[in-house]
Amino acid sequence: MKIDMNTYQYIKGCKFSSGLNVDIAHKESSIKYRMEYIEDIIRDKKVIHLGCVDHVPLIKDKIKLNLWFHKRLTNVSSECLGIDINEKGVDYVINELRFHNVIYGDILGTDIAEIKQKTWDYMIIGEILEHVDNPALFLGKILTNYKNNINNYKNNINKVIISVPNAFRIENFKNAYRNIELINTDHRYWFTPYTLWKVIHSAGGELESLELCQSYKPVSKNRFQNFILVQKLKKYPAFRDTIVAVCKTCR
Repeated sequence: MKIDMNTYQYIKGCKFSSGLNVDIAHKESSIKYRMEYIEDIIRDKKVIHLGCVDHVPLIKDKIKLNLWFHKRLTNVSSECLGIDINEKGVDYVINELRFHNVIYGDILGTDIAEIKQKTWDYMIIGEILEHVDNPALFLGKILTNYKNNINNYKNNINKVIISVPNAFRIENFKNAYRNIELINTDHRYWFTPYTLWKVIHSAGGELESLELCQSYKPVSKNRFQNFILVQKLKKYPAFRDTIVAVCKTCR
């Protein structure tokens, strides 16, 4: 999505429209996949992986399929610190899986010393905002708590990478034709590129980039169906299932 100044005027509230047309995507020659896209951004960087544990019963299977994100981030970054509020899950990752770069912590609670000790290139907040009651407040507290702590002017976290489910994903339209909503029952929201940008701005962040990505490659046994889906997602990126944004603190 192009970060254009005209749309930014609406994001800031300087202009208002009850029916703004926002240009969010154009035909692309290939599909961006979420994990690979984020890996390319944080390669050889120091990163914090918030919500690193994932769903405990699924981790071993995901590792076999190379789909457990914390392992992949650990492999490509120069340093990766995982933080999760799931204490039992953190114990499992340390004691059962032997990943020692994870800690228990509440990102909205007491300041986490491991974050404040240095400057990190990125914090990754993946598939989290849709689970919290007030995503702008949640993101704003993180940006504020870890701002200007290094010699009173440098931030502990230079940039934040956010991924959220895309309201326009193609499965939602297919299910709408069946009068069905297919939903993770803990989710509060679906996002669009515009509404995610609005949340980031409300939280005190400055959007740097925003991409429409796909979580996984097509897995249907029908290769023709996979081919058709890939062609659709190349031509209409707005139908992809995930939005990935990169932002930094702007105030």
